[in-house]
Amino acid sequence: MVNTAVYDIKQIQTLLNVSRTQVLRLAEEQNWEVEKIKVGRTYKNVYKKEDVDSYLVPVKAEQKEVTRTVTVKEANNIDELPTWNQRIANSRYILCIKLEEAYEIQPGNKTEIIEKFVAEILEKYPNQLEILKTVSVPTLRRWYGIYKKNKDNPLALASGHGTNKGLRYVNKEVLALVKSLYLNKNKPKMSFVWEQVILYFGKNVISYGTLRNYIKNDLTRLEKDRGRMGNKEFKDIHMPYVQRDYSDIKAGDVWMSDGHDLEMMCYRGNKRKANGERYFGSPKLIVWIDVKSRLITGWTLSWTETSEAIAIALKRGIEKYGVPKGLYTDN
Repeated sequence: MVNTAVYDIKQIQTLLNVSRTQVLRLAEEQNWEVEKIKVGRTYKNVYKKEDVDSYLVPVKAEQKEVTRTVTVKEANNIDELPTWNQRIANSRYILCIKLEEAYEIQPGNKTEIIEKFVAEILEKYPNQLEILKTVSVPTLRRWYGIYKKNKDNPLALASGHGTNKGLRYVNKEVLALVKSLYLNKNKPKMSFVWEQVILYFGKNVISYGTLRNYIKNDLTRLEKDRGRMGNKEFKDIHMPYVQRDYSDIKAGDVWMSDGHDLEMMCYRGNKRKANGERYFGSPKLIVWIDVKSRLITGWTLSWTETSEAIAIALKRGIEKYGVPKGLYTDN
């Protein structure tokens, strides 16, 4: 005989969508009372239903988060749906209308009326049942709740394949980990993120396809770029910049400065570290360029891009080409 006052580990796994290890850890944290029952020749642990249910009350409402894994075009009118979905929506709509009439006419409470209505569907509404295949009391209650809010819109009762295709319910903690791992300056691949999530939460918490589509469809490009790019790369792509018009200026009128890291390593003089090793560094090329002709008017080499180095390069340019009318500097 099945004991309905307890839950076994598999039942709790199903309720919470977590691994066996997580159930055991949770039972210890929540101090659930454990019992051992004999099943065949073996014993297994079970937990009191009242302990588990008291934990489930707040968790069930917050545990899952919906993520769209397939982008779909939403219909605005029932005529925009496929024919098969129109038939489903209209059949559900008719049953809700008839149920509403039954509530108004028949005596008794609503539970008795809807149970009797479902029991008589095959006899009274065979055409609708042929399309819908099966109707249960909880399902009809759900349809009727939608119908009451959308009495003039049968579209609201269309199959989930019409408006909710691609929705997946995933543990919020799993999605939070996916997001934190993927939005990283090292730009990890989706396959690496999926492997790490599986290692942390266990198998079957999220499929690779759902993870991939969550990243592609639910995270915005701005959000992904902000997390995976460095500040300069992000600013270059997304931040507004000044567009200057140089069509009315002459060569030599305006100069612009910039710095560039030279891809080489050099000894930094005779200075040495405490262990006797020499200091190495990558020198910076500081230049001033005429914006019209693109001629390099002045330059210098420096270990760092400082205002002093920029001034030295400018001084050299002025000594050779004279004073320009205007200057633009990078930061």
